[in-house]
Amino acid sequence: MKLLNILRKVTPRFINLLWHKVNAILAAFIYRFPAKNLKVIGVTGTDGKTTTCNFIASILEVAQKKVGLATTVNLRIAGKEKEMKSDLTTVGPFQMQKILSQMVKEKVEYAVIEVSSHAIAQSRIWGIEFNVVVFTNLSLEHLDYHKTYAHYKRDKGRLFQSLRRVSFIIPKKHTRKISVVNIDDKEAPYFLSFKADKYVCFGISKNLKKYNVIKAININLKDRGTEFTLVTPDGDIALHLNIPGKFNVYNALAAASVTWALDFGLEAIRKGIEDVKGIPGRMEEIKTDDSRQNFRVLVDFAHTPQAIREVLESLRKIFQAPRDTKNYPTGQGRIIAVFGSAGDRDRKKRPEMGKVAGKIADMVILTTDDPRQENPAKIVQDIAKGLKEVGGRENTNYLIILDRKEAIKEAIREAREGDVVVIMGIGHHRALYVKDKKIPWDDREVAREATEEILKDRD
Repeated sequence: MKLLNILRKVTPRFINLLWHKVNAILAAFIYRFPAKNLKVIGVTGTDGKTTTCNFIASILEVAQKKVGLATTVNLRIAGKEKEMKSDLTTVGPFQMQKILSQMVKEKVEYAVIEVSSHAIAQSRIWGIEFNVVVFTNLSLEHLDYHKTYAHYKRDKGRLFQSLRRVSFIIPKKHTRKISVVNIDDKEAPYFLSFKADKYVCFGISKNLKKYNVIKAININLKDRGTEFTLVTPDGDIALHLNIPGKFNVYNALAAASVTWALDFGLEAIRKGIEDVKGIPGRMEEIKTDDSRQNFRVLVDFAHTPQAIREVLESLRKIFQAPRDTKNYPTGQGRIIAVFGSAGDRDRKKRPEMGKVAGKIADMVILTTDDPRQENPAKIVQDIAKGLKEVGGRENTNYLIILDRKEAIKEAIREAREGDVVVIMGIGHHRALYVKDKKIPWDDREVAREATEEILKDRD
């Protein structure tokens, strides 16, 4: 593993990319381009891809369509859950083509795929002709790989560029090529610049006569979900999301836009969205059978400054509690945030993560998160720089506990009635990457065990 990492670093980038493309072409030919027999929907963006894909798949299933779903957290083919044998957002080309081939064998009509910027840059999706592509949002992420924000955006854009690419190798009956874009994101004009047969935009704040726009109004954030009115060119309908957070309204809008563009009715859209009860590691609540648990514990995959902001701001609005710095640590309705940052990844985002958390959370506990070859202490100090810039004081309103299990325990130990503990960064993943080791791990199990243990100790 160490030798492989060294080789990757010293090999020129163009050779690495060429190697990836050769593998992708080989995989597509070996599996005989299965995507030509599917209607493929690709979802890309910095945050919200997994949840959006699950909403889309649920709507299609409600409409009695055979669906294949491939995301970071789940693989489902024609209603059957399969084991996802990868930690990648988008699996490698051979695995991807194999999955698509399995979908064809199961007579799947729609394939819903989560598409990462790495997958686009490395040609993992070569040979897959997309019918619908979705842009959720864009913020600083993966600059360790893409080097600049402009390159990151460009690679995301290549998915939209592919809509107009005619393939003579892959004969596929022409269907409408649909572009679905978050109109509230600052990068929307860029993604709308790529040609498509149909454009659908979604959002909360803007309205453009040039495009079909799907909107949410009358948004009511609640502690265990969100209510809003979905506004479409075909009429309005009231919706209830079972997953909390304003950012999940955007994810639901994206899914509604895709399925509306594909001519599915509002009732199927409503039921499909409401049928999604939760996504593993996405605002997932950790409950115990102990009646004394009068505080909330949530696990979320948020690992970018923007995602952390959205999670914490949503929690602040849901519980309508003012930020409590004077009464620390005995104030009620506090937000206690536990997170770190992955090693050997974009270092520039770390201080920003600290700033965001320091401005919104009442208490922050910095800890280890997949340090890989980096020193975990150095990583959390990078985050702490941002905390200090917004008034953070170590051992007052933020703590550093490198042992992730102990950090989670301390957060739960501090929790009182009405408080919310949110553990971010790892989400659904079941391993920690330390040096060259893959250590079994699950934030949800650790949080549950810690909650049960601490509640017993309060006797």
